[in-house]
Amino acid sequence: MKTRMAFVLGAGLGYVFGTRAGREKYEQLAAKVEELWAHPAVQKQVAGAEDAFNDVVTERVPRLAKKAAFAARDALGMELPEE
Repeated sequence: MKTRMAFVLGAGLGYVFGTRAGREKYEQLAAKVEELWAHPAVQKQVAGAEDAFNDVVTERVPRLAKKAAFAARDALGMELPEE
């Protein structure tokens, strides 16, 4: 019985101290990631990627929508206005 109680007590203490140490490391890592994300070079790359994505979307989405509409028309045998 004493062995079991010692094991449970040890496991409980290990859990408490482990989660405290883990939380501290997590907080340190989160702070570093936030610092990196706020860096001007990173933000410049993010802005460039957003611009490129928006360009692709505005260029390709209308064509894809038109293709999808015509594919649906052909599949269902319906009449859609031609453009």
